[in-house]
Amino acid sequence: MRTIPVCRWYGGVLGSAALVAWLAVHAPAAAQSVPEILAVQERLIELGYDPGPADGLAGSMTRNAIAEFQRDVGLEETGKITLTLLNVLGANPNAPQPLADVQARLVDIIGARWDETAEPSGPTVWMPPPAEAIPAFADYPAVEAPDALVESVDFTSHPDAALFEAALRQAIGKPADFAARYRIAQVGCGTTCQAVIAVDATSGRVVPGPTAEFGFDYRDDSRLLVANPTDAVTAAFGDDIPLWAATRWFVFDGTEFLTLTPVAGEPGVLPDATAETGGDG
Repeated sequence: MRTIPVCRWYGGVLGSAALVAWLAVHAPAAAQSVPEILAVQERLIELGYDPGPADGLAGSMTRNAIAEFQRDVGLEETGKITLTLLNVLGANPNAPQPLADVQARLVDIIGARWDETAEPSGPTVWMPPPAEAIPAFADYPAVEAPDALVESVDFTSHPDAALFEAALRQAIGKPADFAARYRIAQVGCGTTCQAVIAVDATSGRVVPGPTAEFGFDYRDDSRLLVANPTDAVTAAFGDDIPLWAATRWFVFDGTEFLTLTPVAGEPGVLPDATAETGGDG
């Protein structure tokens, strides 16, 4: 059985203009970004695979190593980088799961396949919580009345804002549609991945949010944001919703999106009992 090293979280943006230009000309249409490819290569090397040099270029060795990993963990053997692959490898900087959870998934999945005596650990499908436990938009009202237009975007307010300049500029002149004074911009973050970025209509400040594969639900008068709405994933998978497509709930405190854990009889529980759900937005 292979030893699973401590998972490293990849959050930087690497590569050069030359590499990006080379990929634009030579890579297939489904190619990922240089940072994504590099992150996948580094994680595969850590796990004992041979994708070739970690250079951000998805050549034949990288594709073969991806296919071998996919085969080992029971994913569809395509040799391509997908959101599922990024999340399972712990190579997605926008993944909602804490680092320990990603590492636990690797241990469970790979360990079970490389150790014939190991038993599968944990559930394999996600079950929606009871209706009374699901956080409601009314439980997290905005502290202001929705009445603002985005006048500008402050691209200096977050180091990654410039990466999504085109999508963020589309918010200018649009009304707030989340938490009273924020405009939600949705950007691509992988093959089937979407991510949200909240733009403060009053200051132009941007706040990156969670990712999803089946869209989001939010309202202009609430601080609650739902990733992978239950109706959407149920329509796609019925009663066999995979864990990676689980519905997730977040409350926005003006500076970040805090994960809510549904609890019967309660609006929702934050990961830190001392955390405040209020904020400036």
